[in-house]
Amino acid sequence: MKDFFKQKKKLLLVVMLMVVTLTGCSVPRGQNGKTYVDSIITIKEETVARKNVDFEKGSKAEKLYKDLKPDERITIKPTTFSDAMDEGWFHGIIVYPIAQLINWVANFTDAGIGIIAATFLIQLLIFLFSIKSQVANQRMQALQPEMQKIQAKYAGRTDDRSKMAQAQEMQALYSKYKINPFGTLLITFIQFPVILGMYQATMRAYSVVTGSFAGINLAKTPIEGLKEGQIAFGVIFILMVRSNFFPLKCHNGYRNIEKRNNM
Repeated sequence: MKDFFKQKKKLLLVVMLMVVTLTGCSVPRGQNGKTYVDSIITIKEETVARKNVDFEKGSKAEKLYKDLKPDERITIKPTTFSDAMDEGWFHGIIVYPIAQLINWVANFTDAGIGIIAATFLIQLLIFLFSIKSQVANQRMQALQPEMQKIQAKYAGRTDDRSKMAQAQEMQALYSKYKINPFGTLLITFIQFPVILGMYQATMRAYSVVTGSFAGINLAKTPIEGLKEGQIAFGVIFILMVRSNFFPLKCHNGYRNIEKRNNM
């Protein structure tokens, strides 16, 4: 039982992080699947058709625009980093930059390419962090004998002075091997918040709310598209899910190779 919990501790940490992250999330869409106009993230002042957005119940936008005709336009002011941070750290630090990256790329191509480019860049960064984490893991294994010597040296000594001396020796050991003891958990901690952030960003980026990709009207929800027989919506969703878990697979594959090399 003890070994089971030891093996699953990273998973438990991820679950805890997801819970904390989800408490900072809000659903940017109404029951009809349309993005709330107040949730749209844009680089510059833009307009959007009333039929392509929804309004959060009781919001100022609902009072101002609820009587507009479907094809009438609503003006949206540029979204600043300060605006995003007012919603919470998750929106400001993760959702906002991803959404603006999608918008920026879409200015030169279209929304679909913006999503692909943002997904590729994010997964590349996560993959690089994953490699760095594995290097740190190998270094941790290399210093295990020295760690055990320090632990044996202070075994049974529970006074504050001994605890402090042990902590100092351990820190010196980490410095010697250039290891951050928490660095090995980095990829585990950043993976799921970024996935959630990417999902939110694709719902809130102006270029996605009003754009298209390969003839697909992205203003429609995936359910609407599938109902109309546009299977491309399902393909895009599957590709996004697969791409988001690619770095995790690489991370696990690297670990398996490492284990075989150590056998």
